[in-house]
Amino acid sequence: IIDLKPHPQADKLKIAILDLGKKYKKLNIVCGATNIALGQKVPVALPGAKLSTGLEIKKTIIRGTESEGMLCAEDELGLGKDHTGILILECSAKAGEPLEKVFELDDTIFEIENVALTQRPDLFSHQGMAREIRACLNKPRGEDQKFKKREAKPDKMVEVKLEDKNACLRYMAVILDGVKIGPSPLWMQNRLKNLGLRPINNVVDITNYILLEIGQPLHAFDYEKLGGKNIIIRKAKPGEKILALDGKEYGLNENDLVIADATRPIALAGIMGGEESGIDEKTKTIVIESANFEPITIRKTFKRLNLSTESSLRFEKGLPVYFAEAGIERAIELMVKLTGGRLVSKIYDLTTPLAQARLTKKRKILINLRKIKEIVGEEISDKEILEILKSLGFEIKEIDLVKELTKLAKDQIGKPYKYGASTFIEAPNVFDCSSLVLWLYRQIGAELPRLSIEQASYGERVEKEDLKPGDLIFKKRKSDNLIFKKNRKSDFPKDFPQGVGHVGFVLEKNKVIHASGDKKKVVIENLKSFLNKDFVVAERIIKDKIGLVVTVPNFRQDIERQEDLIEEIVRLYGIEKISPRPIIGVSLPASPEKKFLLKKELRNILVGLGFDEVYNYPFSASRGSLELVNPMSPEQRYLRKNLLERLIRNYEKNSPLFDDFKIFEIGKAFSFDQEIKQEDRLAGLIYQKAKPRIISESYTGAKPRSELGSTTGGKEQYWSVKGVIELLFEKIGLDKEEINYQLVLNPSYKQETAVSLGRETIGILGLLEDKVGIFEFDLEKIFNLLAASREKIFKPISAYPPVNRDLAFLIDKSIKWLDIYRRIREIDPLIVKLELFDVFESKKFGDKRNLAFHIIYQSQEETLTSEEVEKIQKRIIEIMEKEFKAQLRTF
Repeated sequence: IIDLKPHPQADKLKIAILDLGKKYKKLNIVCGATNIALGQKVPVALPGAKLSTGLEIKKTIIRGTESEGMLCAEDELGLGKDHTGILILECSAKAGEPLEKVFELDDTIFEIENVALTQRPDLFSHQGMAREIRACLNKPRGEDQKFKKREAKPDKMVEVKLEDKNACLRYMAVILDGVKIGPSPLWMQNRLKNLGLRPINNVVDITNYILLEIGQPLHAFDYEKLGGKNIIIRKAKPGEKILALDGKEYGLNENDLVIADATRPIALAGIMGGEESGIDEKTKTIVIESANFEPITIRKTFKRLNLSTESSLRFEKGLPVYFAEAGIERAIELMVKLTGGRLVSKIYDLTTPLAQARLTKKRKILINLRKIKEIVGEEISDKEILEILKSLGFEIKEIDLVKELTKLAKDQIGKPYKYGASTFIEAPNVFDCSSLVLWLYRQIGAELPRLSIEQASYGERVEKEDLKPGDLIFKKRKSDNLIFKKNRKSDFPKDFPQGVGHVGFVLEKNKVIHASGDKKKVVIENLKSFLNKDFVVAERIIKDKIGLVVTVPNFRQDIERQEDLIEEIVRLYGIEKISPRPIIGVSLPASPEKKFLLKKELRNILVGLGFDEVYNYPFSASRGSLELVNPMSPEQRYLRKNLLERLIRNYEKNSPLFDDFKIFEIGKAFSFDQEIKQEDRLAGLIYQKAKPRIISESYTGAKPRSELGSTTGGKEQYWSVKGVIELLFEKIGLDKEEINYQLVLNPSYKQETAVSLGRETIGILGLLEDKVGIFEFDLEKIFNLLAASREKIFKPISAYPPVNRDLAFLIDKSIKWLDIYRRIREIDPLIVKLELFDVFESKKFGDKRNLAFHIIYQSQEETLTSEEVEKIQKRIIEIMEKEFKAQLRTF
């Protein structure tokens, strides 16, 4: 505005004379805004322009004066909602420059799906994305921004306490005084707007700007509003509430991490600040927070509260620990420059041991270029592979692996021994035997399991006489060894039933280095004496003498192994360049898992018998079971001890809807005996209102028929269930002659019978009530019995006809059919089948009952004659009369 005149025909209007630079003539524009003044830089819409409101600008006559355009307010330009006056631009804006350049509206904006970056927290920033784009475009890799470390005389103090070191790994804070709250510079506002954030004031805008620039969320507190001048990082107390910056009040629980002062929570850690400690126009002194929070804690809180923010989005991914330091240094730089503030405290830095380890220890990965090419399926040159990795920030070094290992090992001699020492946090200051070798190999990029028993199965087995430097030697555990005391026999592989309790590292010149529990330090021992003490096995971990070790930059926390590096190589090489090729190799069928086959066979049999399979939750409401830490509901608070409980609930729910059904389930049941046990079980339930069809006869002596022609008391259902079980056992190959049934008392059921095979009780069957039969069996025991049983031998079907005979006897009720069955089958191999078909009781028989059975005779070699059959029949009758006091019945 080079001149400003009053309008001759209107007191509230002015005529502004505008200089639009060399490209345009000077313009007259009539304006009614009260905030314009001589010398200001203002946005002007020329004739032909269309505003965000849809209005098209034209030359017009206003009260007799020509107006050649329009001065614009913020809302008219679509840059905000303000309409209180004309938008006044910064003095640095050039007259005649397109407004899109002044506001940086000509910037390129990339919109990237979060799902593509979900495992890459380093890409949730401009700095990270710049690194990635450089690599993708094969541009030389530049250095990340470096910020000046500042120190100041501490004029003000705040007491910072880190109470929850699991949920907050690092907390940094600093105080700045003399801060002048106002709007942030136009360039910063423009960038924030372009990225979807609303400018608020210079302090808040700076924290948001840094979040987008380097990926580190920050928060600013008003120093004067901190109660007790304390900052405490702790879990919320039950019943606490916080009024957040969004104006809403949130109820907290003991799982929520908060930033608190001496009296109350002042921020939801990693999510949003509190209103009561927030920045306002009166703020003069601020505390800047830059922290690293544990991802799961943050995610649980913002999910529960339905409060997702730009900060929580980044913290839930797991930010690199060093981001906190870069964030606070950048914040100090911008606050001093843009708010007039000055540093008046030290930089508080509370760092946990885990965070310190992440700051100082970079992951190393041993790579094999030949193996990489085999996996990729493309002959990429060694040079190109290494250049791709370097462009992404990975450091690569070729080293003599054995020489490096032995040098590192010798450097640890004399270090103290500590059972269970952490390889990441405590090493290399203290070791136990397995953490020592794990740490050594980790330094050359080879990752081993943690426990010596697992390490013993990891490499390539070598003989004693073939040992070389770098090999590992494993020894038995001692009865007084902590490993023996703390672990169970079931924890150890079948290869080492005696267990493994110690490991040593072979040095040159027949020496072994190991962390000795007896001597409480890392020592060197003669190889021969070490081998003579409870030797178990020796393993070779590395085969090549020279290797390439890749060091992973701190910002790539997602890279853990060689396969992750292969993904990076393929991504930048271009997956479209890899030609599809057929897989070349021998494809062998997988060996069927015998337990799986047994379950499959049981399912098929039961389905063939008319059963439906059900799947129930493995949870229970019954006390006495294993209790869950995080149950889904009170009804699912425990792990189930058996399968029948849920099947009975299925019956109760469905019996009003159906007249009959048969259901079964194969699943896990849980118990605890010094350790949690998971057992495969089979359970079933038969419900039938009408009289059930008996599937097979019983071996127990129970009565299926009386003088009235039927049985009372629900025995039909019992026999039906028993028939199912006997058929199952026969089909899967269990010897039915070995099955025993024993009645037991159980108040939960109307009748329960324990079923055993030999001396092993394998399950139960019985009645829940008259019309409901039940059974449940331990499949682990059945599988073991099958595995231990003799191998089945194929027997061809006889070419000769069978001979059928029937016998009936009166016999004492106390005598079981199973005993009779076993004795008759012993008499002669020509008896191929014995089948009970009738059990009859009557008052006139007294304590006796009638048993009638079929006997089938058959030979594999010839047709049997009547004389041969009659001879065996007589033998059967003699044994029945003599041994069982039975009386042959004739009709």
